[in-house]
Parts: sequence; structure tokens; C-alpha cells
Amino acid sequence: MGNKLPNSNLFREGTSIGNIAAKDRATCRNCDGDDCRNNILEDILQEKILISGYFAIFSSSKPEGKCSHGGFWDKTSKTEPEGGINKDKVGSDHGHLHITAANMAVAATSELLEDIRGAAGDKTFLS
Repeated sequence: MGNKLPNSNLFREGTSIGNIAAKDRATCRNCDGDDCRNNILEDILQEKILISGYFAIFSSSKPEGKCSHGGFWDKTSKTEPEGGINKDKVGSDHGHLHITAANMAVAATSELLEDIRGAAGDKTFLS
């Protein structure tokens, strides 16, 4: 979605994390061959709607129009819309964003640990 900083509200009580996709709102289309760069619907991206991918090892069932996590073990990624949105590794469906996502995760973890350190104090945090 082009974010450059982590969403700090994900770990702050009483704050909004942003717009979340409604239960019945379509979020994805089929991947085009092996390329899943354009499988998230344009309106979802334009409105910066937060989405997640469904994942299941034993069932291919997911709500109509919803994204899958994707990858070898995810049976939902074979159900329309096919493909996934994960950035777990460079070879993933959205692997072109892996480095950005990994850097964002490191920044979010650092920010959260700094918040905990600030609340607990240095001595307690470091003990």
C-alpha cells in the first residue's frame, strides 16, 4: 500500500488501526499466471483498506472475493480468487515487497520495545 512507516496503532490501546475491509467486500482477483502484483483490487488500494489473507492447510474454503495468504501449504490459494498476498520471502506471491515488509517489521518491533522500555524504565526493562 506504499506505507513507509509501521502502523503504530496496531499495538496501542484505544486507537484506530485504519479502515478494515468489510466482511462481504471483495478484496482480490486471480493472480495473472505467476505474477500476483495486481491481484489486490484497485478500490482497496485507493481507499487504503486494511486486508489480510485467508490461510488453511486442510480446507480450501474462504469467503467469496477474499484474498488468500498464498504459498505451498495454503489450500485457500487454489480457490478463486487464486493466488496470495504474502511477502514471507522473495519468492512469495508478493515477494517483490519482501525486503520492504521485513524492514517495516523490524521498525515496528523496535518501536514496540522502545515503548515497553519507556513504560517499564531502563532498570526493569534490562533486568
